[in-house]
Amino acid sequence: MLKRVSILSFILLSLVLLDGTRAKAKNKRKILIMPTSPIGLARRAQCSAGYYYENGCRSCLAGSYCSGNDSKVQCQAGYYSDTGATACSPCPRGTWTDQQGTQYSSNCKPVQAGYKANASSGATAQIPCGVGYYSPGNTDICIICPAGYYCNAQTNAAPSPCVPGRYSPTTGAGQDCTWCPQGYFNNVYGATACCKCCSGFYNDQTSQTHCFNCPGQGSVSQGSAPAATSRDQCRFQLLDYVTSCDQDRAGGACRMSPFIAPLSTVS
Repeated sequence: MLKRVSILSFILLSLVLLDGTRAKAKNKRKILIMPTSPIGLARRAQCSAGYYYENGCRSCLAGSYCSGNDSKVQCQAGYYSDTGATACSPCPRGTWTDQQGTQYSSNCKPVQAGYKANASSGATAQIPCGVGYYSPGNTDICIICPAGYYCNAQTNAAPSPCVPGRYSPTTGAGQDCTWCPQGYFNNVYGATACCKCCSGFYNDQTSQTHCFNCPGQGSVSQGSAPAATSRDQCRFQLLDYVTSCDQDRAGGACRMSPFIAPLSTVS
């Protein structure tokens, strides 16, 4: 009876040892199939230019550029990009942006009238043209005010013509035009000079659009030298003189009125 128990105990012990050996072997096999270093991990492919990595290669977003290093970089101020860009592009001439990450050229803002962009391309601001200059907008340059006009604001969209009775002989007039002096006049817009009052006429005021006739004395017409500034200068009997002293309204030419020597002085 004792011998049978010993044999049975031996069999049971053997089975226990066999199961333990199998378990160790199984665990050992599990350890062997696991990677022991990063070298064992699967390496992802690098994204090409125009793409960035985010759970896979994705097309570069508008407002950024992707040069091929798996990342995207936001466009700086003055630049923009479309989808899939490998580089940012400068805002076109006459437009600007002060924002980073501008998407598409249509989001570059047009320069307003009276301003200019601060660069010919890639502009980041618009700046006023200043007095004496003007700009119609959408540009990176300002235009100097032409003769016959004035530009008196910091942001002139267009030059203003001198009104009749005033003139501007040079470019870049910043304030209002100059008044025609006594003895002169003009009657056109955008004048660059004033006309002399003709013989037989005078003008004792400034900024006038016409001259005044010298008064007559009986049947004799009194005259004056050209550009007379006072009625008191109407003291001549002229051999000839013009009956009107006007100005060509179309071209602005002054009436030709050469001074003709008087026959005598009116006392």
